[in-house]
Amino acid sequence: MLGSPEVEGKDPTWTPSNLERADNRSYNALTNEDSVLQVFNDGMESIARASNTHFEPVIFQLQTTLSEATSYEKTECMRKAEEACAIVCKTIAPKDGENLLRVISPVRSESPPNEVLALLNAYKNAPTKNIKTQILSLYCYQYTTKKLKEMHEPFEKLSDRKIKLARSHAKTVGEGFPIENVTMYRHRMDKGKLDHFLSFVNRPYFYQDVAYGTRRLKLDSGARIEMPNVVRTVTRSTIIAQYEQHCEGEGFSPLSRASMYRVLQVREASQRKSLQGLDNIATDGSAAFHTLSRIVEDLEQTYGAEKAWSTQVLRGLKDGKRYLKTNYRVHCRNESSSCPDHCRTFALSDPGDPDFQAECSHSHNVSCESCENINQIMTSIEEQLTERANNMYTMEQLDDYKHDVAQARRFIHNWKAHILRAQQQEDSKTS
Repeated sequence: MLGSPEVEGKDPTWTPSNLERADNRSYNALTNEDSVLQVFNDGMESIARASNTHFEPVIFQLQTTLSEATSYEKTECMRKAEEACAIVCKTIAPKDGENLLRVISPVRSESPPNEVLALLNAYKNAPTKNIKTQILSLYCYQYTTKKLKEMHEPFEKLSDRKIKLARSHAKTVGEGFPIENVTMYRHRMDKGKLDHFLSFVNRPYFYQDVAYGTRRLKLDSGARIEMPNVVRTVTRSTIIAQYEQHCEGEGFSPLSRASMYRVLQVREASQRKSLQGLDNIATDGSAAFHTLSRIVEDLEQTYGAEKAWSTQVLRGLKDGKRYLKTNYRVHCRNESSSCPDHCRTFALSDPGDPDFQAECSHSHNVSCESCENINQIMTSIEEQLTERANNMYTMEQLDDYKHDVAQARRFIHNWKAHILRAQQQEDSKTS
């Protein structure tokens, strides 16, 4: 019979009655979730109304695990679960529902994952601070500073500094990466270069013996020796600058500047703080430059000398004083020189006694710019005094200024000669 389910070879599922029953089963499966949510929302709404709180209905059920859910689904599930727990806690403990929720929340949702618990135990048992920093760098950016301290409190107290070190390690080195130890190599100084430098810095115009006090030195053998106190008359940077010029003239390759500074640092010598009682000739020469500077300032401020002239002369006096303290010694290191100011054979010959004279095998046809500038500056000051004589109050005042300039010129020349004689004496001692 047509339409009968007993007809052979026919599928009865196509009939209208069967299709209607299948649609009802599908509808019941779809509405099963809605019915569960409806029961839950109705129950929570009743509890919230009884405890005088507000509750927002849940609109979906999570059909997957939390690890497979999206971030939005995780956030919504955690928010609704926390809201429901808060309503239940307020119903159970109307006067202290928040504290009840705070007590149960670490056990329920705020405890760290198992892998973090393993890292916390590893951090506690780490043998060194570097390894602890390395372990903490694995999860230091996953939690706030406050949360990290709370997590570590049952194991070991964590300070802000340790957290900052771990985050810096994670940013610069890498999360969990060890710090590579850089191999450092020590190099011995070249003994030839060291002896050459020591022979230069041991020259007498760099150091001055004092008449009081002794210094005790301990040798590698354990023996102790006493020596007089020694005062260094120039700074370390000046000694090194002169030595570099000396090596450049000889074509010698010196030690590095850092090595020379370390050598001078361990040498037993005190830095000179005052000129008094060390070298009267050097003291007078240095004071002469100060006297000339004072006269130049008086000529500008009181007697109408030009500002440009005084600035140029003061700068020249400063450069001249520095030249005599530093480079002039280097220029005099050779016994013979084409410059008469640097030639020791010419300068130390007595013009009145043939027994103390020596003939130079060269001509003196070269002039030193620095030496000439000192003479020109003193001559310029004398000329300026003559021009400003009418502005002086009395002739005695002019005579005092001229006397001071002449005396300063003599002291500067004596200082210059003393430096040259000291160089000659040092070479004689070496010979």
